[in-house]
Amino acid sequence: MPLWQSQISSAAQFLIRQCAPLRFPIDLTKLAVKRGITQIHFRPMPCDGAIGAAADGFVVQLSSDKDQRVPCVAVDSTALSPRQRFTLAHEIGHTFFYDGARRAVRPHPNARLLESLCNQAARILLLPEFLVEREIGVGRRFNSIEMARDLASSAVVSPEVVLNRLDGIEHLKETDYALLSLRLRDGGMLITTGVCLHGGAFSTLPRPALHAPPPRWVASIVADLQSSVGVIHRSALGDGWEFASRCVPGNRAGDLVFVEIRVEMVAVRVAVD
Repeated sequence: MPLWQSQISSAAQFLIRQCAPLRFPIDLTKLAVKRGITQIHFRPMPCDGAIGAAADGFVVQLSSDKDQRVPCVAVDSTALSPRQRFTLAHEIGHTFFYDGARRAVRPHPNARLLESLCNQAARILLLPEFLVEREIGVGRRFNSIEMARDLASSAVVSPEVVLNRLDGIEHLKETDYALLSLRLRDGGMLITTGVCLHGGAFSTLPRPALHAPPPRWVASIVADLQSSVGVIHRSALGDGWEFASRCVPGNRAGDLVFVEIRVEMVAVRVAVD
């Protein structure tokens, strides 16, 4: 793990230990107060959120139809939408890049890397490994769309956040299994928004990149990426193995689809007269 990613992971995990005991859904208010966030300003804004340092602590801004500034301790973070929860967790991540006097630390990652690191922190804070493992079940591995949805419901996060978090917990990933989330953008282009993939049969294939169209091999395995009917499609892999894939709608709006691909042994099909 690169240095910055390792440091942000350690910082997020230390905060989780400081705020124990925790359960799903994570009490982000507890974490925010621990990191010196004193106020939450809900207001209309062009982005999802922002953070600034004030004399008495950090002030987090969250996108909202309202315009209301409230003490952080008065916010029920479990009542926030999954998107607002991720944004708040992301802004908590930003506090890891300030010192005790709320001055930006040096050296400082560039803007693009900083946002990526805060997204990483948000996923860890919203989905601590020990709680994910407990939710999935001791000895079990992450291996279905339904499991992603159940975990998202328990943690009050989006399934996409679940996919990207589980992708970083190697021992919970099923071998020869891939689960992607794709969003339909204006113009009909599908963009990858979540990836959980274990090596094996996928190790020689280009890895799907977030915020980019899925690699061509995905479409070559899956019958129709926009069908979203849940029917299992099978394509030959070789040596007695095959890819089994299905597409399932991710929301009512119809702009999100889950693509699940697993490797299975070719079944012996006997004709019946």
